[in-house]
Amino acid sequence: MNAVNIVYVVIIVVLLPFPASHTVMSHLCQLYTAVIILAKMFYQLHWIPDDFAQSNCTVCDEPNSHGLDLLNLFVIIGVHLTPVVKIPGYCY
Repeated sequence: MNAVNIVYVVIIVVLLPFPASHTVMSHLCQLYTAVIILAKMFYQLHWIPDDFAQSNCTVCDEPNSHGLDLLNLFVIIGVHLTPVVKIPGYCY
């Protein structure tokens, strides 16, 4: 489970007890799924640079801090690049 799935849990927990809002819940989940799929596709196509979501997490005040130097937020939300698969006879 990654951080992207938490939004689904929140939508379902908030809207499931109300039968009149089931249609709204369905549309919100569909819309959120489409946005996540498009964002992952754009990341796979290298439209989003790799260093876009990196943040520096070192604490500069402490000389002996052992914090993370770089934290990649794409890893936290479950987005990663898949290796390129070469298919024989397929035009690239």
